[in-house]
Amino acid sequence: MSKVGAGAPDPSWAPSSDGLFTYTLTETSSGNVLLGGDFVKMSGQFHPGLVRVSANGTPLTPNLWSESNGYVNAALTLADQSVMLGGYFIRVDSIQRTGLLKLDPTGALNSGFDALLPSTVNALELDGNSIYVAVNNNQIRKLDVNTAASDPSWTPVQTSSAVYALELDSTNGFVYLGGYFQNVSNQVRNRIARVARTSGVLDAWNPNANDVVRALALDGAGSIFVGGSFTNINGVARMRLAKVSTGAAATVDPGFSADANSDVRAMLIGPSNTLYVGGTFTSISGLGRPGFVRLTTTGAPDPSWNTFLQSFYVYALQNAPGGLYVGGNYYDIGGQPRTQIARVSHAGVVADLFSPNLNGAVLAIAAGNTRVTLGGSFALSGPDTRIGAAAFELNATPVVTTTTITEDSPENSLANQYYRVSVSVGSPEGPPPTNTMIEIGDDRGNACTAYLNSAGSGSCELVSRDVGTRTLTARFAGTPLYNASIGTETHLVAASNPNPPVNTSIELRSAGAVRDSVRLSDGSVIIAGSFNRIGSATRRGLAKILPDGSLDPSFAPALIGTPYALARDANDNIFVTGSFGYIGSTLRRNLAKLAPNGSVLAGWAPGETCIGSGRIAVGGNGDLYVPGCTRFVSVSAPGTSYYRTDIVRFNGSTGALTPGFSAHVAVPNTSTVPFIAELEVTADAIYAGGSFLLANGSDRTNLVKLSLDGTVVPTWNPAPNATVSALLVSGSDVYVGGNFTQIGGQALPFLARLDATGTPSMSFGPVPNGSVYWLEQDASGLYAAGVFSNIGGLARSSLAKVNPASGAADPGFQTLTDSSVSSVLANGASLFVGGFFTQVNAEERIGLARLNAMNGANLSSPLSTRQPSITALARQPDGATLIGGGFVRPGSTMRNLVRVAPSGAFDLGYNPAPNGQVGAIVVGATGESYVSGVFSTIGGLNRNGLARLNLDGSADAGFNASLNCRTSGPALYLAPDGLVVGGCFTSINSVARNRLAKLSLTTGTVDPIWDPNAGSSVSAIAADATGSLYVGGSFATMGGLARNRLAKISGSGTGAVDSNWVADANSSVRALLVASDQSLYAGGFFSTIAGVARRGLAKLSTTAPAALSTWNPAGNYFNTIYALAEGQDGSIYAGGSFLNSGGLYRSNAVKLSPTTAQADPGWNPSFDAPVYALLVGYGPTQVAVRNPMVEQNIAFGGDFEFSGATEIPGFAAINSVSVPSDALFCAGFENGSCGF
Repeated sequence: MSKVGAGAPDPSWAPSSDGLFTYTLTETSSGNVLLGGDFVKMSGQFHPGLVRVSANGTPLTPNLWSESNGYVNAALTLADQSVMLGGYFIRVDSIQRTGLLKLDPTGALNSGFDALLPSTVNALELDGNSIYVAVNNNQIRKLDVNTAASDPSWTPVQTSSAVYALELDSTNGFVYLGGYFQNVSNQVRNRIARVARTSGVLDAWNPNANDVVRALALDGAGSIFVGGSFTNINGVARMRLAKVSTGAAATVDPGFSADANSDVRAMLIGPSNTLYVGGTFTSISGLGRPGFVRLTTTGAPDPSWNTFLQSFYVYALQNAPGGLYVGGNYYDIGGQPRTQIARVSHAGVVADLFSPNLNGAVLAIAAGNTRVTLGGSFALSGPDTRIGAAAFELNATPVVTTTTITEDSPENSLANQYYRVSVSVGSPEGPPPTNTMIEIGDDRGNACTAYLNSAGSGSCELVSRDVGTRTLTARFAGTPLYNASIGTETHLVAASNPNPPVNTSIELRSAGAVRDSVRLSDGSVIIAGSFNRIGSATRRGLAKILPDGSLDPSFAPALIGTPYALARDANDNIFVTGSFGYIGSTLRRNLAKLAPNGSVLAGWAPGETCIGSGRIAVGGNGDLYVPGCTRFVSVSAPGTSYYRTDIVRFNGSTGALTPGFSAHVAVPNTSTVPFIAELEVTADAIYAGGSFLLANGSDRTNLVKLSLDGTVVPTWNPAPNATVSALLVSGSDVYVGGNFTQIGGQALPFLARLDATGTPSMSFGPVPNGSVYWLEQDASGLYAAGVFSNIGGLARSSLAKVNPASGAADPGFQTLTDSSVSSVLANGASLFVGGFFTQVNAEERIGLARLNAMNGANLSSPLSTRQPSITALARQPDGATLIGGGFVRPGSTMRNLVRVAPSGAFDLGYNPAPNGQVGAIVVGATGESYVSGVFSTIGGLNRNGLARLNLDGSADAGFNASLNCRTSGPALYLAPDGLVVGGCFTSINSVARNRLAKLSLTTGTVDPIWDPNAGSSVSAIAADATGSLYVGGSFATMGGLARNRLAKISGSGTGAVDSNWVADANSSVRALLVASDQSLYAGGFFSTIAGVARRGLAKLSTTAPAALSTWNPAGNYFNTIYALAEGQDGSIYAGGSFLNSGGLYRSNAVKLSPTTAQADPGWNPSFDAPVYALLVGYGPTQVAVRNPMVEQNIAFGGDFEFSGATEIPGFAAINSVSVPSDALFCAGFENGSCGF
């Protein structure tokens, strides 16, 4: 840098920089020059990065600094309670200090201590009145702690690269170095070395690590622990952690082995020769230990110590009275919320009153008598700004808080209608930290979670099913610095709504599949599943079947939610997992223990309630093993984040977590989520099957065997190539079922037997032709259930008994089900089978069947049902309603499609009985109907996914259009010149048509010209007054043009795409409506359309260029619209899955103004589950004479069970306007006679 005039440097302009580069130079209007570069000083004055100099080169004031936040990565406390801090910084406040500073016992900068280092600092180590400093210019210095003077007897140690760790051996007179270097004092030393304490002379000791050393800890007994990134040290394989002799040979201790799957960053000697280890690992010694562990003298994780992190890292460990400080980057330790730093006792207890709230990692800790000084990458703003370093008292005094429910809006709601509950939490010291969670719940187990903002306020949306005055409770759990508090409020859930269903319940049901069952010692069976009725009795998810197959009338736990899995202990107590809040009047989140009579055992209330959906197991000592929920573990290193699913072990008597047990499975570096489908526990092992790639950091694909302490068994690794769904341990053998086609390196599809070593038995060869999801065994054989039609050499549908030795199917056992089997339980001479079937052995058995265990014949059993799933509605000219979906009518052969007269009575003469779900129906002018779905037979004929039905429900023999792909979400539109059909097909009657076709109305013949060619599935079709068609679905192209999920095409000719009409949606379109004013309404999964935010519902012009209207009912983020219809007054009805729309809370159905998009405040049917189908009056059916009774009703189909507080499963007819309580009216579907 110089000033040049006439080609020569100007000698009067000579600012002196200590940097290497000047990056920018600008002359100001006053003649001064602005310089930017990598310097810290300019002409001996402190001007980091930026300086103004005069015309003669003199630096000018005020100082201009260009710098980033510094951070501290080394800290220690001196005997007088002064603190030394080292790191990456060049100043403290406005005073220059490069890499090293000293704080007086008061916390003030010691102005007399300035080492004038040339670079930043990586590590510090104290030696009496001296301090060893690892400077980032690859030099180790020894300085006086009071004067910063260099020790004259110490020769600065030069290394070839960075030193990250220093450890003093005062007894033997050495300083140990660890880092990235490969040379020390011009001699080869790979990453680890030691030098003389007094002189710095290199010693011959040379362990020779093959990668970075980041942590060192002397044990005081002749060995040093070494941690880092290495995989080999002194020629011995050691994964990132080793114990090395301090003797001249530097021998690696063969009795200490603790392989870690990622870096070790910190170590500290613990009590009784234990070792605390921190780092970025997720497993060590084969056990899941994310980031932090205490090891025994052999390197095994200490089973008595159970203070685990919830993901992320540990970078610093320091002694504390009776324990240690743990610093790093984490949010939870030992089950307690802590942000980056915690104090933990040697017994594993997290200190309550030490809880600094930091926004960056803690890298260094200096523990004093009255305070602890932390260094790291944090930056605390506000009145107490702290960048890179901060000091905290050892114990804080918690403050009293007040939690208040400030609002419930609306104050009165309907059953199944959401409402917003707002809460505030305050204290004399201000609110708790931002994002503190507050649980808000009612007295029936419904709950939501609010997150506090900086003002201490938050809100969330809650729903209640039970009518009456509900008590709302907001719970602030407290933190170490804030006492817990609760607030309560009442909320009225109305017993009636302004739009009660006008029809009585139409008795349609679907299979309430039993997904798990357990046998009690008296021969009775507890079942769990998706049912809400057993026979005619209400049972929500749990029921007890007596040995004779009848329902136990006294067992009725009233579970509010969905159960997943069951297990029993030796006393017939029942463990149940699921997604639930209350059982009866007892709060139990997702996990409970019941007495044999169904009552909740009050003394068993586990704290960990994040539970997965897989099967559970009870061990020989009564402990319960449960798949935990899946968590995302964010790792800063690129490509190393992962999802993990824990295996959780509870004490069977107390519900407490078992100390020392930790195991998990994971899928790294992917969006795929792992899961555990089943656990099996034996006297000495745990087997876990599911979908995963790692177990405790070890490679294990979909199946793992663990010791009872959670350690991966290293010699057992069958590695099936796809999901494992079922496990059964029989002696030393393990039967495995799932989706795999290979296991143990052998081609053994879907079902295999493994020996004690994990090797598959080639003599066992059932070779099913489809997946196996459940396994059960009794004395007569092995039962397999799944999705197959052949197994063991015989035709068997979904359920079979095979020989446990050979796998051959038992010829004497045969059971035929009409759908899949989800669970099997052997119970003496009988077999309990759960599934989605409605018939077993050609007899009505819905959701549950009890079979003869020897031959598979039916025994008596009640029906296990839930509400129907109704996905299609249409009206015939005589006012009768066609109802399609997935259901049966109990006590009849009617299924999936029925006809109901205007009076509400079933048409008993109409029974097309399709053998699969119906997804779409349109009706012609004379009452004929076109039906599409997943069926292959309907109306007495074979029809693949599409049929035309006569008025009596028989299939029209002259119409045959066979789809090569059937879907539950097809689309039909009845055009004047043909039937337009959309779906997933690529051919109809072997004629190529990609997902969209026009067919002859009478024969089903494919129109030879009309071929729009959709790039993917089509699920919605609508037409405007000109005959143009609007098509929605999941496609990204239409007719070869880019059209994302929505397109306009010609209804005639070739079906050409309108090149000027473009309205791309960012996710699928499921419903379309052209209103009477020719506006187009689109509904679906999308959150943007035509480039503008719209949550599942939008209004567009039908004319080019597809202008998006400002009409916007908004709604919750996950709005999904499945059905749209226009009312006779122009109102827009929308059905789907949502909790608010049009500015009001509306559950799954809403009536919207076509101009303002506001919800009708007087119309609110409030369904408890999604609405899939909507029918206003006659819908699109052409009718010459319209019945006003039919016209005034809006019909809904879906998965719902309730409208408000009224049980009305699957189908409801609602008035289009709210009804005053004193009104008299008469309408179709009303219970009773109507006359005019």
